Amino acid sequence: MSEKQGQVFTIKQLQTVQQSLFGGANPKIAVPEKRLFEYQIGCYQSLYTLVERSLKWDESNSVLLLGPPGSGKTFITNSMLARINSEYTLDKDMCIVRLNGLIHLNGQEAVQQILRDLKIEGEAKSKANSFETSLTHLLEYLYEMKKKMTPIIFILENFDLFTKHKNQNLLYSLFDISQSNSCPISVVGLTTRLDVIELLEKRVKSRYSHRQLYLATDYTFPDYLRIARQLLDPCFMQDKDWSVHIESILSNPNVISSMKQVYTSSKNVRILQNFITTPLSRLMRKGFRFDPQDFIDSWRYLNIDPYVETLSSITQLEKCVMVSASKLYEQNPNAKLNFEAVYQEYVKFTKQSSSIDQFSRDMVLRAMGHMLELGLLGPVGGGQTKRTKETMNIAPLVTKDQVKKGILDPSVCPTDIMMWAGTICH
Repeated sequence: MSEKQGQVFTIKQLQTVQQSLFGGANPKIAVPEKRLFEYQIGCYQSLYTLVERSLKWDESNSVLLLGPPGSGKTFITNSMLARINSEYTLDKDMCIVRLNGLIHLNGQEAVQQILRDLKIEGEAKSKANSFETSLTHLLEYLYEMKKKMTPIIFILENFDLFTKHKNQNLLYSLFDISQSNSCPISVVGLTTRLDVIELLEKRVKSRYSHRQLYLATDYTFPDYLRIARQLLDPCFMQDKDWSVHIESILSNPNVISSMKQVYTSSKNVRILQNFITTPLSRLMRKGFRFDPQDFIDSWRYLNIDPYVETLSSITQLEKCVMVSASKLYEQNPNAKLNFEAVYQEYVKFTKQSSSIDQFSRDMVLRAMGHMLELGLLGPVGGGQTKRTKETMNIAPLVTKDQVKKGILDPSVCPTDIMMWAGTICH
């Protein structure tokens, strides 16, 4: 218990909880094994064992780590590398090469990054800059490493994007070295694609070990609550008062209701971390105690629809344009919708309303152009971008429910427009 009355735990312990939420992004920070979630421990141990074999027994291995976004693939890999860094000396006992399919878009960029990480880029540049020559130089270096017995760990994030490289030469070379044991290397690929093996060419597939680790996120809501408890109460804190406080908060009906909504929308742990961030940021202002209302507010922030927010902030004329376009589209989705049809629907409405002024044709056209810029309306069909705003075929890019939700606010929208919006698809 802190020295300050009413304070549940200290600032140092708050930092521990923050690291529990966000520390996994740093591969240099060793993450205790007990901080991993239950569904991650098996994959973590298998991955560490495979990589350690390269360091201990000069074995070569290749493995793919598969799982949906936010399941912890990078977190597990960084935890494994942090443990390896704490037990072995970088550059002396091993080399680590990190590649990302989103960054290294072709074989040449990937090879140059490998050469940089291995600190032999200067030698390669002095010889040639072509991909074939750089790859040959890299392979010569790797074969030379066999004499030194220095293991190399290759981490390939977004592995599926490397299959789009020309002839998949880089993947073939890495897997070939791994299979032939020419140099002690470990190739670890991270991807969300469960069918990634089918993307490999036949010759690449023949060199791959077909070893795969799956991170399944099919946990139940009680499992989800345990993950939240582990994020908020790292088991190594050993603070009874804080643990009792967390149990109390996670038993609160309002908190459980908010967490069920998060769980229903996505089982992604990353979303759960974002959900917890708001209550955590308010701890110091509230005597280091969580308030159930903070969890309700956090869900509301996460659940904000940007299109609804945009619709609620546009002008009265632009709202009329959106209601006109949505009304016509819902009546007949297959009909060609253009500015003239939207304008006629708008004029028809203003003639029936006694409180809404009718704007000129040019003003309505300008309002529709702004809706196109905001992405609330969009062109439909080929060749529309070459047409003018008056002649192009358009369609709403938001649903009728989003239009109603964004417009049906009496504080910012006249009653006539709200009643008109309420008739969409009626």
